[in-house]
Amino acid sequence: MDSSNKHHSVLNTSFWAFIQMVFLQVGALVITMYLTRMLSIAEYSLIPLLNSLVVLLVVFVGVGLPSSLARFLAAKDSKTYQKHVLKIAIAGGLPWMIFAVICVFMIFPLIVEFLGKPDLLQLQWVFMFILILELFRIFLEKICHGTGNFRISATFSGWASLSILIVTIPALSINSTVLMALSAKIIALLIPSIRAALSLKKALSGEAFLPLMGQPTSAEIIRYGLPLAIISLSGFGFIHMDIIFLAYYMDISAVGLYSVGVLLLIKLVALSTVIGFGVSPLYAKRNQGGIKNDYYAFALKAVLIFAIPVAIFLGIEGG
Repeated sequence: MDSSNKHHSVLNTSFWAFIQMVFLQVGALVITMYLTRMLSIAEYSLIPLLNSLVVLLVVFVGVGLPSSLARFLAAKDSKTYQKHVLKIAIAGGLPWMIFAVICVFMIFPLIVEFLGKPDLLQLQWVFMFILILELFRIFLEKICHGTGNFRISATFSGWASLSILIVTIPALSINSTVLMALSAKIIALLIPSIRAALSLKKALSGEAFLPLMGQPTSAEIIRYGLPLAIISLSGFGFIHMDIIFLAYYMDISAVGLYSVGVLLLIKLVALSTVIGFGVSPLYAKRNQGGIKNDYYAFALKAVLIFAIPVAIFLGIEGG
């Protein structure tokens, strides 16, 4: 892969990652503004708290498998190889994920009791559906990332954000409760999720599935993902643990006020990470011929071009 093709590959994937991020963040911002107007502070505060719990428990259920899967899928461009990796990863990881989801359902009342927020208990089933959909979204994103089909993930995010707005706004006009808002989110995500899964299946078709020699085993993929799960937990602590602490030590309303205050900062920081989606598939191919290390410098320059103005803006606005 020559330098121009390498840069084109990075920019193309990063472009679709940016489009996906814009859909996600703008959609989240718009729906947050609407929810804060339609729900009381106490009711709205349950949503960011549930979202933080979902992020934490997705790490526990997924055990780093989505990120590990992306790495192994990106190692080769062969669709036969990629379908083989998907097959063995699902066969090895699905039993654990089913078991983990059942465990989460059983311990959810204990989590509610620990946090001292009994209102969460009425949202147990809604929470479980959101957990499963978030797990699907992460797997979809990582599979698209590893196979070079990030356009599917970006399209999914666009349709999902639009569907949430279309379904949630009239739903809350009928019944302004947190249960209605979260139920509307679940319904809105179903059709885009099915559409994205079918699109990904079509994108991976075209080559006969044949047994291959020297391919990773399911144990190898899962083992590679365990350290990545620990890294994800550290990321959770940086972004979401403060909300858990607020819910534990303070009134639930503090969670809502705080989450709205930090929303803009998190969105701006998230946008600066999109170049990583373009560069990381090349990392998986680093042992193949024709790939040099200068894309590290290319990625660093791209991150700094975006991050430095954001840092200056936040510094000025923050006084």
